[in-house]
Amino acid sequence: MSRGRATLVLIHAILGGWAIQAWIVGPFEGAAILDGAEVLHAALAGRPELAPTKSPLYTWLLGGVLRDGTLIPWTVGLLGLLCSLGILLGIGRLCRRLGLPRAELPAMALWVLSGSVLAFLPQSLPVLLTTLLLVR
Repeated sequence: MSRGRATLVLIHAILGGWAIQAWIVGPFEGAAILDGAEVLHAALAGRPELAPTKSPLYTWLLGGVLRDGTLIPWTVGLLGLLCSLGILLGIGRLCRRLGLPRAELPAMALWVLSGSVLAFLPQSLPVLLTTLLLVR
């Protein structure tokens, strides 16, 4: 991994950890799972069909991770961060596969600095997993 890629991954991990921590100890106290509430409910119930408009793959994955009794806010946030880090690496790989190596670091930097990504990390949103699967 190049030095530039490694730096962007590290920055994203730090910003993501900060976003999750701020969400948990901030005014929402980990309870503001906005669009992901439906998915979280289906994952906890072990029934992906309860969220028919969402991807069952993410619901199964989240349900499997939550079965061991871990804390929901940290589990959801760290799963989102792992997916987002995978997306970040996938963006770089996609640029290289398309023959655009000079676009790799700027494209990755845009993902790292996107406020939307940081805002959605701590929410149980299947779009992160779907995007990860698309760029892999």
